[in-house]
Amino acid sequence: MFIKKIIGIAVALLPAYSMAGACSFGSVQEVAFGQYAPNLGTETIRQELITASCTQAGKLSISFGPSQVSGTITDRRMRNISGGSSQLRYHLYKSTCKSPELGTGKDALSVSVSAGIVTPIYFCGVIPPLQQVDVGNYEDYVVLTISP
Repeated sequence: MFIKKIIGIAVALLPAYSMAGACSFGSVQEVAFGQYAPNLGTETIRQELITASCTQAGKLSISFGPSQVSGTITDRRMRNISGGSSQLRYHLYKSTCKSPELGTGKDALSVSVSAGIVTPIYFCGVIPPLQQVDVGNYEDYVVLTISP
């Protein structure tokens, strides 16, 4: 059984950045996992990219909010928007695709940026294996907040 398409995580970019106009960000794409095979014994992993172009060097903190479906950071879930009640668990990690879960505070993504250089910022979406869910399209929303 295959999930026809996983829409993924639509990320809303809400800069809470106080260096007024110091950085601009490339568009944030949804994490499109593609087809998911529930009986496959390996994780489904997608690496995603945000770009930052800053006029001043410094550090950025990118907070990843909770799942709108589950309301938590440590148990993020996508819901089946094709009908049914299935939910598909997933995780957001740093570019290494390993724990800890990206979140807020100490679990936010910290990035150093240089003036005049486009900085790639990577993170991973991971779906754990062996989840028995209904066929359909799955989605969740996570808000990203960027601050100095």
